[in-house]
Amino acid sequence: MVMNSAPRGDLEFDDWTITPQMLRVWEAQLSAGGEVRWTAAVEDTRSGQLVGYSEVYWTPQRAAVLNQGATAVRPRARGLGLGKWLKAALLHQVTSACPGARWIRTSNAHENAAMLGINAALGFLPWAETTEWQLKLESSQG
Repeated sequence: MVMNSAPRGDLEFDDWTITPQMLRVWEAQLSAGGEVRWTAAVEDTRSGQLVGYSEVYWTPQRAAVLNQGATAVRPRARGLGLGKWLKAALLHQVTSACPGARWIRTSNAHENAAMLGINAALGFLPWAETTEWQLKLESSQG
């Protein structure tokens, strides 16, 4: 649930609650569609707790594009360069495992200055921009 601590700006939405069963279902769906996910994680060996992770998706049918998914580090472990290290190490490792890969695509919110900095340091350049709008509806009860 570490992604729940990522900057959201003014958007209001509920935190993610992800269970092991949900992960199993997602993995089965990816596998059924021929998609592969690689995940790298950093563990605090003193506590056994995972403090950060990064994930990449690739589909041989769209071999030219690797999709960088989430990269997140627990708030207490931020500022140590773990996010940058995780993302760079994973991307370095998977590019050789993905024949035909030419591009890596990722996304993040404008409010997430730390991840924007990591992406710039790794050489990512803006490719597309998406705007999400939110409207608060008044309750129809009463």
